[in-house]
Amino acid sequence: MGTHPSWFQCKTTRKFARFLQIAAGSAAELHYHVRLATDAALIPRPVGETLLAEITRVRKMLFLLLRRVREATPNAGHTPTTQDPRPEASRREPRADDN
Repeated sequence: MGTHPSWFQCKTTRKFARFLQIAAGSAAELHYHVRLATDAALIPRPVGETLLAEITRVRKMLFLLLRRVREATPNAGHTPTTQDPRPEASRREPRADDN
């Protein structure tokens, strides 16, 4: 692991898209907490507004990057349909005498 950021370990575009989704969610949570702290006067309003502007800028970049990743890779960040892992020959419909 070392000093590499978490996304550096993403081996697939799908994992990278998921990482971006999580990062965007974390940025949204941070935005809420900074807004709450600013409104409760726990941090000075000018500082809070500056932080909120920066967080908003980062969130926009994350969403733009996520959209580009998804456009470049079909099904990136989307859950695939579940398929039966058994070979075709071993699949069969259950019969009445299978009890």
